[in-house]
Amino acid sequence: MDTLNNLNDKKKTPYSISILILGISSIIFSFFLFGLILGLIGLHFSSKSQKVHENNPELYVDYNYVKAGRILSIIGIIITSLWFLFFVLVIGVGS
Repeated sequence: MDTLNNLNDKKKTPYSISILILGISSIIFSFFLFGLILGLIGLHFSSKSQKVHENNPELYVDYNYVKAGRILSIIGIIITSLWFLFFVLVIGVGS
């Protein structure tokens, strides 16, 4: 019963769900430049959330969402960058 009370006292990590959604969206929209923008925003929010969590890790519950969103944002940035490089090479060779 004591652990249940401890879970109720903890807060959600700031921006945790938003970071996860931004990471997933950056992969979905990776065919457009929009995926890069979403990935960069997700990385920015994850670094802010990571700093808050590192100051008081015992206060927050759902840090795994932040980690997953950060990884997905990085993957989205990489995929978007590869697509952008591919299109630049296709247009460059096609000209």
